[in-house]
Amino acid sequence: MVSKTVDVGARGEWQIIVTQESQDLDANTSRVRVRGVAHNNGTATSFDDSIGVSIRGYNTWNGNVSLNVPAGSSRTLIDKTFTATHGPDGYKTISYTVNMGDTGTTTFGGGGSVSVSITLDRIAQVPDRVGTPSLRFDAPQEVNVAWGAPNNNGASLDNFEIEVDNANTFASPSSRFTNSGSARSIAIGGLTIGTTRWFRVRAHNSRGWGPWSPIVSFKIPDVPAKVATPTLTLRPPDDILVDWTAPDDSGADINGYQVQADNNSDFSSPTTVGVASATSYSWITTSFGQTLWFRVRARNSQGWGPWSTARSILIVSGPRVNVGGVWRNTVAYVNVGGVWRVAVPYVNVGGVWKIAGG
Repeated sequence: MVSKTVDVGARGEWQIIVTQESQDLDANTSRVRVRGVAHNNGTATSFDDSIGVSIRGYNTWNGNVSLNVPAGSSRTLIDKTFTATHGPDGYKTISYTVNMGDTGTTTFGGGGSVSVSITLDRIAQVPDRVGTPSLRFDAPQEVNVAWGAPNNNGASLDNFEIEVDNANTFASPSSRFTNSGSARSIAIGGLTIGTTRWFRVRAHNSRGWGPWSPIVSFKIPDVPAKVATPTLTLRPPDDILVDWTAPDDSGADINGYQVQADNNSDFSSPTTVGVASATSYSWITTSFGQTLWFRVRARNSQGWGPWSTARSILIVSGPRVNVGGVWRNTVAYVNVGGVWRVAVPYVNVGGVWKIAGG
């Protein structure tokens, strides 16, 4: 409540009283009561006459009242209630001026004008829009969503909602709730690798939900792409250099490789070795005179990628000769139909011819 008085003569005062009576939260309005009171401070005669009065401010009113105020007493001459609409932010300050016409008598005094302002209790609004969320990937299938607290607009934040969908239209989202106005991050797991997910956040207070934040997206990394067919180089007598090129990591750094070798193209009984970070491996073998098959695959935080296409190499070995001071393995060739081919030695074992050393 606010009030103000003004002297209207030696024997009188004119007072305005403004009070906030009630509020309609949904309508964003307050009911405001304006009263005008005349005080007769005189000790002689009373005054009884009709005078004009008015209210000017957020709402207006004009009328006539009977100024019948006995000496030494007070009387409410105006009592009006108005509806004031608050601003979009819920705030409202209003001013009223009450005017009383000249009484025409020295018994009460001349007319008066009194003005007063009142700041109404704020009507809380839904929270402001949440700012753009930040995303952090936690391998292999989790994204941590974090955001800042928006303006609560007069009512404490008590909840946040996070929506996740596989499209930025959010036609069929799943929702997560923090159930706390102070928790402003959430870990969302179980996301399918190799897929893109969209995220948005909104805040809640006692007035309801605020608008959604800007939308952000994140692609959950996949396993590495298929390694290209490796290159095989025989370094006689027993060393095979396996070389390959790092494949696309699909969004997560490659952290290892596997190299497999088998003497069967279907890799039914392979030997597997791990390689931490290099893209080559020196494979030492004792499978002289045999064909070996090799393949490679890469790994990241999401798992193992597919095996490369296999490549084979024939392990040949023979006598050594000194070439320029360096001992080298000799390779036997035979002419087949005018074409020189690598010779493969065979031995007869129990009546069955087999590759020597096989």
